[in-house]
Amino acid sequence: MPLDRISSGHTLPAALLAACLLLPGCSTPQAASNPEPVVVSEEAAPQAPPATRPFPTNTLYELLAAEFAGIRNQIEPALEVYINQAHETRDPAVIERAVRIASFVGQPELVLELSELWVEVEPENLDVRRLVAFHLARAGRVIEAFPHAEYLLLAGDDNHLQALAAFASDATEDEKQRLLVLYEELALNYGDRTGLMLGRAMLLRQVDRLDDSLAFAQKVVKKAPDNETGQLLNAQILHQMEHTDKAIKALEKALGTDPQSKRLRLQYARFLAEKDLALSREQMLILAEQHPEDPDMLFSLALASQELGMTDEAEKLYRALIDRHQRSGDAHFQLGRIAEEKGLNARALDHYRLVDSGQSMLAATVRITDILASQGDIDAARKHLDMLRNDQPANAASYYQIEAELLMRDGQLDTAYDLLSTALEQQPDNTSLLYSRSVVSLRQENIATSEDDLRAILALEPDNATALNALGYTLTTIPGRYQEAFELIVRAYELEPENPAIIDSLGWVHYRLGNLAKAIDYLRQAYEAFPDPEVAAHLGEVLWVSGAHDDARKIWAESLDQNPDNPLVIEAMERLTGSIGSTDRQQQPDDSNRDP
Repeated sequence: MPLDRISSGHTLPAALLAACLLLPGCSTPQAASNPEPVVVSEEAAPQAPPATRPFPTNTLYELLAAEFAGIRNQIEPALEVYINQAHETRDPAVIERAVRIASFVGQPELVLELSELWVEVEPENLDVRRLVAFHLARAGRVIEAFPHAEYLLLAGDDNHLQALAAFASDATEDEKQRLLVLYEELALNYGDRTGLMLGRAMLLRQVDRLDDSLAFAQKVVKKAPDNETGQLLNAQILHQMEHTDKAIKALEKALGTDPQSKRLRLQYARFLAEKDLALSREQMLILAEQHPEDPDMLFSLALASQELGMTDEAEKLYRALIDRHQRSGDAHFQLGRIAEEKGLNARALDHYRLVDSGQSMLAATVRITDILASQGDIDAARKHLDMLRNDQPANAASYYQIEAELLMRDGQLDTAYDLLSTALEQQPDNTSLLYSRSVVSLRQENIATSEDDLRAILALEPDNATALNALGYTLTTIPGRYQEAFELIVRAYELEPENPAIIDSLGWVHYRLGNLAKAIDYLRQAYEAFPDPEVAAHLGEVLWVSGAHDDARKIWAESLDQNPDNPLVIEAMERLTGSIGSTDRQQQPDDSNRDP
C-alpha cells in the first residue's frame, strides 16, 4: 500500500509537497518553549503565526523523496529515511510519520524505538505515553513500562496499570514481584483507582495469592459494578479457586446488569459447560443471536449442539458457515466427523478433503489416512500424503510424521524409519522428525539409534523437556545407566513439573534406583493427574513389589474397568501375580521398554 494511504495526525506529506515550491524556507510548527501571554483586544486583531523551526534543505529533500518512494509502494526505503530523519530532526511530525510506517509494515521493534524517541521529545503528550507504555509492555519490558503507566495515572488515566499487569503474565517471577511492590507503593496515595485495583488483582493472581487477588477484584465489583473486566476477573478467580458455582452466580448477576456483554456471556457459557452442556448451549444461542456476524459464536453453538446429539441442528449450522465462507475448513471437518459416526465414510472423506486451511487441516489429514487404511488401502493414504507434501511444502514435516505413524501401526517399521530418514535429509534440524524417528528406532529395539536422535534434539534444544524425558526413560531400560536416566528426567521435571508423563518417568526411575517410597509418591501423583493404563501398570507394579498387593490390584482393576484388555496392565499383572486373577506370587520387575 502506498504511503499516501497511511493516515497521519499531521499533514506533513502535503506540507512537503507544497514546500518544494518554496525552497529553502520550509519549516514545521514548533511550540515556543516560553510563550509570552498576548493581550488581544475585542476587535479582530491579526494573530501572530506560530513559532517555526526551519528544516535544512537536505532534510526536506530526503523527506520529499521518501514520500515519493512511498507513493510508488517502496515502503522500506521510505521507512529508512524517516527513521534517520526522526533521530536527526527530533521533529514530532516526522517521528509520528515514522511510527505509522513502521507499524504499517509490522515492525514492532522499530515502533518501540521510535516511541521512546518521541516521548523524549514530547514527554507531556499522553498519547505518546500510552504508545510507549503499550509497546514496552508488549516487548516484555514491564518494569520499564511502569513509569509511563504511573505518569498516565497522575494525569487521570489508570487504564494502563491494568493493561500493564495483564502483559506481566509472561514476565519472570522476580519481575512480577517487583511490579507488585511498585503497585503497592502507588496504592498508598491512589488505592481507590479502579485500574490500579484491577492491576493489583491481576498481579496477585499471577503469583498465586488468590485470596488477596479475589479481595481486590471484589472491591472493583463493589465500586464499579458495570466494570466488565472486574466482573470477569472476579468470576475467573472464583473458578480457579474451585468455586465454580459461585463463579456462575457472579456472572449471572453481572449479566443482569449488562446483558449485552459478549465477554461475560461467553465466560458464563464456558463455566456452565462444565456443569450442564444444555444450559451452556442456551447461552451460546443467545450469543449467536446477539452477534449474528461472528462465525466463532455460530461455530461454538454448532459444537455444543453436536455434543448434545442434536446432529441435524449442528449440520445446519455448519452448512450456514460454509455458505458464508466463514470457518469453512473447521465446519467441513465437523461434518466429516458426523458422517464418520454415521458410518458414511465416503461422505466423510468428501468433507475432510475440503479442509484445506485452518486449525483442522492436519486433523482432517489424519482422518483421511485412517479411513483409507481401515479400508485396506494404505497405498492410497500414502499417495494422498505425498500429494499434500508437494502442494504444501511448509507442512511437509507434519505429513511425514502422519505417514510414519500410519506405517508403524501397520507394522512397517523399516519403511517408517527410511521415510523419516528421507525427510531428515531435507530438514536435518527438524526436532519433530528426529523425535519421530527415535520412536521408530525404539519400536525396532534399536536403543542406540534412538538415543542418537534424542541427543541430536538436545544438541539443538538443550531445554527440550520432551526429549530429556524420552531419553531418560529410555535409559531406565539399561542396567548401569539408571543414574544418568535420573539426571535427565530431573532436568525435564524442573522444566515441566506438572507434566504427568514426566512425573511418571520420575517415579519409574526412582523405582529402578530402589527408592520405592519416592517412586510410589511420584507415580500416585502421575496417576491422579492422568490415569493412563501405562501409569497404572507402573504404579501397580511398584505397589506390588513394595508389598501393597491389595492397593496394586485396586489400581489395575480401576484401569481395566476403563481400558478393558489393555496389554500393559495385563502384562504387569500376569508377570507379577502369575495371572490376571488374585494369585499372590511375587515375580521379578519388568525390564521391557515403552515408547517415550
